[in-house]
Amino acid sequence: MELQSPAATKATPPGATSALTPRMGVKAFLKRLSVAVTLTLVLLGLGEGASYLVLKSQETRKTTAKIDSPIYRGQSWAATYWQELESAEKVQYQPFVVWRRAPFTGSAINIDAEGVRRTTHSYCDGNAYTIWMFGNSVLWGSGDPDWGTIPSYLAAKYENAGRKVCVKNYGEKNWVSTQELLELMLQLKQAQRKPDLVIFYDGITDTWLPFQSAGPDVHGNFNQIKSIFEQAEMSKSMGFEYLLRSNTVRFLKLVSQRIQAQGKGGARPLTETQASAMASTVVTNYFHNMELVEVLGQHYGFRCAFFWEPTLLTGWSTLVSPQVAPWIPQQEPGSRPVFAATYKLMRNFHRKDFYYFGDLLNDSPATVWLDNGHTSPDANRSLAEKMFQTFAGAAGGVKDAAIARARGLSELYEP
Repeated sequence: MELQSPAATKATPPGATSALTPRMGVKAFLKRLSVAVTLTLVLLGLGEGASYLVLKSQETRKTTAKIDSPIYRGQSWAATYWQELESAEKVQYQPFVVWRRAPFTGSAINIDAEGVRRTTHSYCDGNAYTIWMFGNSVLWGSGDPDWGTIPSYLAAKYENAGRKVCVKNYGEKNWVSTQELLELMLQLKQAQRKPDLVIFYDGITDTWLPFQSAGPDVHGNFNQIKSIFEQAEMSKSMGFEYLLRSNTVRFLKLVSQRIQAQGKGGARPLTETQASAMASTVVTNYFHNMELVEVLGQHYGFRCAFFWEPTLLTGWSTLVSPQVAPWIPQQEPGSRPVFAATYKLMRNFHRKDFYYFGDLLNDSPATVWLDNGHTSPDANRSLAEKMFQTFAGAAGGVKDAAIARARGLSELYEP
């Protein structure tokens, strides 16, 4: 028979609870809670880390694929360019135009304190004939070193013709013509040396706007930037908006976008009427911007010229190489009809200061294209040559006015 101590045999009074039971229950609960919280944090950390690695890997694959493009084979500057571009892609907020690249100094890419990329063969000291150029990332020279941009080749053409000029490249990635107009206004207010010739080089980003935003005259990525601004306002109060900036949420958004894109694969494309309406909106907006630039030109005493750039999005499938094809956006089933409709309108648009370049690269090999619009240094040289032939007379590059008149450029010699 087992003996028990008096304390152990003492009966618990009716209605009373042992003091050990709740304490043991709380300890067990806290232990399980701590394990659950730890596991949750570990899983969140793993998810955040995995999402970062996936996003980083995707960016690396994009860069690697572009480096492998035929454009860069055998080019000693290519590796340096793509290494520098990652840092040179950083932007800073700018009044009115919203963004412009931050200053950067490198071997293939150089951006000054104002966010303006370096143009080679440009001489801006003194009273040299001055050309300001505005456009999107194609003009800025995405995919090209400083010396391989359209502005640099244009400046070189003038220099080779015996006249040193000052060429400034105000192009910026994803800018539309209205941002370029605003930048022109800001520069005219600030610069002591006003331009003699102002050039706009547009097409792709203006045509793409109807897909990004419902507004007829907005900047690129309007909805995204609007959301960032509004979320910043919301973050002033208590909440969890900061989670939206995590890698996990970014990865989930990317997955959602791909699912939506796949769902659109079988979606009904825009009708011809819808595509024509969007094209008309693009052209009308661009026409109004041209008018405003011309008014500024009359007041400040500069000439202006507008060039409509080429793109693969108008259906030149014969030029698409395996290296280029993956970078042509397919997520919008109506993109090609709108580009075709817009470029058709621009092809038939007649104005003395407007020049349609949309078809200039139709017979060029696929190796001139980095993606749907960005072009190689060789293509940029060809485009700059055509520009020079078009309006060089205004800067004295073409000395014989009779030659210019024979080319239909007599308006550049009007007093």
